[in-house]
Amino acid sequence: MKSKSFFLLIILLPAIEIFLFVEIGSILGSIGTIIFTILTATIGLYLLRNGAFNELSNIQSKALQGFSVGDNIISAVSSTISGILLIIPGFFTDFTGLVLFIKPVRNWIISNILPINNPQKSNHRRKNVIDIDKDDSE
Repeated sequence: MKSKSFFLLIILLPAIEIFLFVEIGSILGSIGTIIFTILTATIGLYLLRNGAFNELSNIQSKALQGFSVGDNIISAVSSTISGILLIIPGFFTDFTGLVLFIKPVRNWIISNILPINNPQKSNHRRKNVIDIDKDDSE
């Protein structure tokens, strides 16, 4: 099932990008389209360089101090994906990258779409476990 959806993504993504390039390019013109593509790639590089890599160094310092970094890792990965999508030429990937960069939208996607930290979507039933150690001092 996952291979079919990946294959469908490989087919649909270029088709969507070509369609949007033709439609939006007819509005912006060829020079405007090229400038927009270069601008979004520059923004993506900036976000990767300053945003995502800074988040990764913050994660490292928090982990060394003993703090929990689970949410920060997910945020850093989505910021990295956002920057990469902005670097890839195309209007659909640029829009997706910009949407992922907006923190409330990113948090909504993480909490509602991804199965991470969502016990309601888990098929595993938790058993109540009580761990009792015998006190040998008596």
